[in-house]
Amino acid sequence: FPSHDRRNQEVKEVQPQLPQVGELIHTDRVVNLSSREFNCLAYNIFYEAGVEDFAGKIAVAQVSNNRLKTDRYSNMCEAVYAHKQFSWTLSPDKRYKKPHGPLWEESIEAAKKFVNGMRVYGLEQVKHYHADYANPKAVPWTKHGDQVAQLGTHIFYANVQ
Repeated sequence: FPSHDRRNQEVKEVQPQLPQVGELIHTDRVVNLSSREFNCLAYNIFYEAGVEDFAGKIAVAQVSNNRLKTDRYSNMCEAVYAHKQFSWTLSPDKRYKKPHGPLWEESIEAAKKFVNGMRVYGLEQVKHYHADYANPKAVPWTKHGDQVAQLGTHIFYANVQ
């Protein structure tokens, strides 16, 4: 029988891997929204990130919620429809027409996952983003913030003054 001397066995500690910025994670941070607020969030996801991948949709939800948490807004609809914060809200066609189709269904699913704790790692402080094709003159605030990540066509910023 071979000898089992435990003193000579190497002990390897497994270090937990931190997620990468932009990676989807599951958290216990549930967001309680009324059905009206949930719809406002879903509309924002649809019109801002409908064609983006799932992480891009969750990222838009997260930014919307981060703005809500600033105490500037009393509910999600105020955060989404705040003057000139999300360009789609300036279009009456988009504001008052109910979306439909697969991208709408994905947007609703993203809103559900978000309110139940799904987040994008690294976007905890992000309240601003713009499309990568935006005219730099339209987003002068980027000079006063820290670029955190790019997901799809959106570039996300923290610490915007």
